[in-house]
Amino acid sequence: MQHAPADVEQARRDSIEDMAALVAAKRSHPTEDFLSVLVHARDEDGDRLTEPELIDLATQLLLAGHETTVSLIASGVVLLCRYPEQLAALRADPALTPGAVEEIMRFDGPVDSSLLRVALEDVELSGVLVRRGEAVLAHVGAANRDENVFPDAAAFDIRRKDAPQLGFGHGIHFCLGAALARLEGEIALRALVDRLPGLDLAVPPETIAWRPPLSVRGPEEVPVTWAA
Repeated sequence: MQHAPADVEQARRDSIEDMAALVAAKRSHPTEDFLSVLVHARDEDGDRLTEPELIDLATQLLLAGHETTVSLIASGVVLLCRYPEQLAALRADPALTPGAVEEIMRFDGPVDSSLLRVALEDVELSGVLVRRGEAVLAHVGAANRDENVFPDAAAFDIRRKDAPQLGFGHGIHFCLGAALARLEGEIALRALVDRLPGLDLAVPPETIAWRPPLSVRGPEEVPVTWAA
């Protein structure tokens, strides 16, 4: 176990207190931002959003909208530095930037497992019987390497076409912030390759520490160098 249950519970309480303080600040001094809008919705009509729901929603938006995108950018830097021909292509052609973000999401995205699903009836998947009431955790990373969907799936290729990666989920669970994450990824990658000539890893890629399984997938830090 990575963290003791007591530490997890304390971290949860701390995050609630921190977000409650931020909500109180926005309530006293609202600005033109999304959290102020949520606070206004809560205060104008309490039936739409309770105070605990407001705090929980704001916390989830922070976690889902920040940590995953940071990991997407960090993983992208590692991948591009590991494949310098891809980095050179991206540097030479800005039109490849959206495809680079999609390929990073497919090849090694920040979310490599889905939400837990429970079978409502017996169903057979790839020759395996999943019985009613059993839980299944689908591995998004494996789906994104399916050779039936992605030819030469083990290759990192920012020019890949028609690659419907599942890094943002699917159906009713499709990521609410997908458009924002894509935009942030494109802006960050473009800025890095345009402003940092000679961008490269400062350490061997195999020495980079990654977060543990079943958490947001990404490197803990990415030391880099670049030309003056």
